[in-house]
Amino acid sequence: MARTAMQLAERARAIYKKCDGENREPTPEERLEIEQLLEQGTAQKHIEDQMKTLDPGVAIGEFVGASYPDSGPIGVGWGLVAEAIATKRQRHFEVPTTALLQRKAAPEPRTKDLTSNDLVEGVQHQLPSFSVLGADQRFLFPHLPATPVTGELSVSDFRQTGSRTVNGEVERELTATGEKATLDLEVSFFSEPLKQVAIVVEAIPNALLEGVSSLRTFLQTECQFQLSKAIDAHVVDAVVLSDHPFDAEGTGPLTRIRNAVAAHRQLGYNPTIAAVSPVTAAELDLTLTGGGYEFNVQRYGSSSPLFSLEVVEIPGLVDPLLIDPRAIGTLALGTTKVDVDQSSGFTVNTSTLRAEASVLFVLRNPQAIYEIGIAS
Repeated sequence: MARTAMQLAERARAIYKKCDGENREPTPEERLEIEQLLEQGTAQKHIEDQMKTLDPGVAIGEFVGASYPDSGPIGVGWGLVAEAIATKRQRHFEVPTTALLQRKAAPEPRTKDLTSNDLVEGVQHQLPSFSVLGADQRFLFPHLPATPVTGELSVSDFRQTGSRTVNGEVERELTATGEKATLDLEVSFFSEPLKQVAIVVEAIPNALLEGVSSLRTFLQTECQFQLSKAIDAHVVDAVVLSDHPFDAEGTGPLTRIRNAVAAHRQLGYNPTIAAVSPVTAAELDLTLTGGGYEFNVQRYGSSSPLFSLEVVEIPGLVDPLLIDPRAIGTLALGTTKVDVDQSSGFTVNTSTLRAEASVLFVLRNPQAIYEIGIAS
């Protein structure tokens, strides 16, 4: 027996309601029945819409389940149209005029004003992506070396510590028979446990998560931004709180940075990164000389070049820092894992999304950092 699209939808909804009441997922047989009901309902809805288009006054019950006789309320013309729509055999329909005359006159077509309600009820075009808020991604960690980790719980390495003390003369005569110079070195083994950064988004409606294709991408991107903020804070804290050289010579940031580069090189390091606050970065960019700006401020994608240093703006940083990335250490970073849990909100049709990653900034050599203090 044929049923209306609404009846088919109600039958599918009843199966879902039964499974929900029994606190279980639908069985494979029930899922198949639901899919078949939805497919039948979609096809039936198409037939009903076509019939109403041809005759706005027709009642759904007149053609659903009817045998489409050659005469009577339906008429041969409507029987042919319904059969052709149901079987999808043709796009062109020829209906006898006498059959159409048996129908009552169609009501006047409804005219709509373009009010806000009418616009909402109309066909909508959905833009392909979400509109998101601004995200300050001036991070330090992308400029430092990194190494991937998978299922490890800690990171270990060997580091040279102590001083390089040479006892005796390194240069000697070929015929000398005395003791050769000795070098005192100290190597230590370090092992540190990995940390975890994680964020959770709760009470996500399942209908949106499954029906809006760009929602999952938006949620993953937003979670990744929050994890990146936490990772950068982890790195910056380790750098700022380390036991590193500190000095300030000269007047103004330009002079102090150049003097610090020389002092850092004297210690045996080659700084290539200048981490500065946004205020200091702007001050450097706007440094004027007799011929105009000191640096090429038209260079896109980065701040002005400064004595072969890459200038990295770090919000919240107080004193500028010179960094030798080849000696400072490495960022152990795991792949971001994103999981969706539907069990916690099973009875209310919501899901929870979780994003997490393992992280540890291994600061191998604090001497690779040189802090430029405020000149007195």
